[in-house]
Amino acid sequence: MFCHYLSINGIRGSWLVNQSMARIGSYSVCGFYILSGMSLGLVYASRTMNRDFLAEFAIKRVCRIVPLFWLAITLNVWLNAIPALLSGGQPVWHEARRLLLNYSLLFAWVNPADSIPMGGWSIGVEMVFYAFFPLILVLARHAMQTAVLVVCLAVAPAAVFAFGLLRPAADFSGQWGLYVNPLNHLFLFVIGIVLAVRRPAFPVRRKLLAYALPGLVVAFLVFPAGGNIYGAPELLVGDCGAGLYI
Repeated sequence: MFCHYLSINGIRGSWLVNQSMARIGSYSVCGFYILSGMSLGLVYASRTMNRDFLAEFAIKRVCRIVPLFWLAITLNVWLNAIPALLSGGQPVWHEARRLLLNYSLLFAWVNPADSIPMGGWSIGVEMVFYAFFPLILVLARHAMQTAVLVVCLAVAPAAVFAFGLLRPAADFSGQWGLYVNPLNHLFLFVIGIVLAVRRPAFPVRRKLLAYALPGLVVAFLVFPAGGNIYGAPELLVGDCGAGLYI
């Protein structure tokens, strides 16, 4: 939310503040998808895949996401319309098709960039991932070789976006539709599931992580990187997408 506030109001600070906010805002979405995959993988790793499981999973996902997203859409629509109504003008309403796709959370299947709430694209993409979660879970826990294959299959389209479709020299706003494509982020969700399901195969020393984490965070924030976000060349390419919903 803080990142959104800074970007909307064009607030710029020192180089370190700009870099930190852009990176935290951008990569919080990546972290959101990894943590989402890990949390679901941990919860459902040992569950039997049957009709009851699918029904329970669908109901819980809908109850968790839909009410808050509906509220965000409704507030967005009316807060944008109220000033015009109070001044006697004619508010600009969204097309019925766009409203339907947003309220149904199906917009990410058609155009992920068509979210009404700012940053809502990440939630639409997450709903796409939920549709594939049962299959990914089954494959991830079948065998280690199968889990690795699933990760590779998910990384492949992301590599196409990173090294082929998305162009570093081009303006980022013109590539927004490519960036928010679910295939550009699916590997993060898949990696989270595989790490959770296959965690016994990845021994972790907590004390080592405790020492390494602060240094890695500092390195992540201060390592020089360029790009263009919202017309600010000094900031790293990205978006402050999922922070409101984490």
